[in-house]
Amino acid sequence: MEQVLAATKATLIDSLDFGGNPPVADYIQSRSQIQVFPQGGNIYSPGGVKQVRFSITTSGPFVDMSSLALQAIVTNKNAAKLTFLGPNLGLLIQEARIYLSNVECERVPFYNRTEAMLQRFVSTDKRVQLYDEGWGYNSGSIQGNNFVAAEFDHNESKTVVWRPQALGLCQQKNYLPTAFISGGGCVIELLLVNTTA
Repeated sequence: MEQVLAATKATLIDSLDFGGNPPVADYIQSRSQIQVFPQGGNIYSPGGVKQVRFSITTSGPFVDMSSLALQAIVTNKNAAKLTFLGPNLGLLIQEARIYLSNVECERVPFYNRTEAMLQRFVSTDKRVQLYDEGWGYNSGSIQGNNFVAAEFDHNESKTVVWRPQALGLCQQKNYLPTAFISGGGCVIELLLVNTTA
């Protein structure tokens, strides 16, 4: 029994492993970053266009969906100061859908509520990071129910980054073979909330 225990490999749990990225296989020839833009416009609001649609196509055969990040410029058109009740763009999304080869493979209704619930399970430092990538961190403690985002003044604009947490395809470690998906590839649709309130 002692020999079996001595032969096992001791590893750290993922949250304590700061060793960097795992080794890459020698058959991987290159890795690159792609940038895609939404189809059908670039200005979205509760009173205007509400559906944001991305078609993810690449020159290479695979996409690492766990590295997906959306960047947006958000402007407060309201006459008063604005404080969002969450860390980032995820709270503005009513429903998210993913299509592969024109077949819906994932749908998350009440996306904003689902992501807010999942954020309760991450550490305080990670939540502060999510706020800093999004609207900006103002205050909050280890209790977790008192986080407040930074305020937006009238006509103030902020560039925010959002990484989807409630989409299963963006939380797995396998690469998506976009080169082998026929009829439209991978499409992500985000439906914004209905009202300004």
